[in-house]
Amino acid sequence: MDKDFDLDALLAEAAEVRVTPSAELSSLILRDAVRLQPKPQPWPQPFVQKEEPQVSAGGFFGWFTAFADVLGGGRAVAGLSLAALTGLYLGVAQPNLMQSLTFSLAADSTVSDQIDLLPATGTLWTEN
Repeated sequence: MDKDFDLDALLAEAAEVRVTPSAELSSLILRDAVRLQPKPQPWPQPFVQKEEPQVSAGGFFGWFTAFADVLGGGRAVAGLSLAALTGLYLGVAQPNLMQSLTFSLAADSTVSDQIDLLPATGTLWTEN
């Protein structure tokens, strides 16, 4: 085989040649590396609050304030309250608008006024 087309011979020839960068290039690279490295930062000092006497509101509002802080603040309590009241309304009120909307989407022409979700428990609620 021809030496120019033999891959192993070409790689062995390339491995024999050692190329070293000049001293000027090495010093430029090292200078840039030192310049671009992050500078050491001092450790952050812990935030120390001045000790002020904690005045706790007594009674219901003190308990409610502590509970609201545990949940994430006033906005979290407002969101949870809204979700709870919406769920209660949808569970109790059974809005006719939603019922008619679901019947129109389902294309069901029969309208049922009452749906018995627990049919086997009817005997538990009646007297003999």
